[in-house]
Amino acid sequence: MSKPKTWCLTAAALTAFWAGLAAGLAGLRALETRPDTVVRYVDQTPWDTLAPPEQARALETLARHVTQLPPEERTNAQVARAIRGWFETRTPEERERYLELTLPRGLEQMTQALNAMTPEQRRGLIEQASENLDASLAESLPDLSDPHMQRLIQQGIQTFLEDASPETQLDLLPLLQRMQDVLRETRS
Repeated sequence: MSKPKTWCLTAAALTAFWAGLAAGLAGLRALETRPDTVVRYVDQTPWDTLAPPEQARALETLARHVTQLPPEERTNAQVARAIRGWFETRTPEERERYLELTLPRGLEQMTQALNAMTPEQRRGLIEQASENLDASLAESLPDLSDPHMQRLIQQGIQTFLEDASPETQLDLLPLLQRMQDVLRETRS
């Protein structure tokens, strides 16, 4: 084979390779979960008309979409509203399943974000969380004696203790103590 022909074939093969790679990346971007993907999925899924097996698959798909969101997009106002509205219409079993599927990743992301913050940023967040906790006391709290809730709380504490840096644990100690006080108050 002549050199010009070899060069042409090599160039054509490289062009085809790069075009295929670009198309593949574009396809992956289209599959990427974004806040609007989650909102659209919640809004467009006919939750109440699905048979139980399809409902379970739809719930798992929603949970997968939510856990694929970066932490800052998980708390996006549109996503939070859509999930909250959907969550309130679900059965206790569906709520529990959703939390089982999403909570571990959410706790992991939260711990990673806390570890990445400066101590000053964490303190500001802790102050805000304490204020939010005090404000939420005026509203109804979930039944914390429920075994499922106890398991979720235990899972959260375990994840935090395993993944949080010692500095993060120390910075969050006042908030954790405040939360413990609230738990004690609600039990009595």
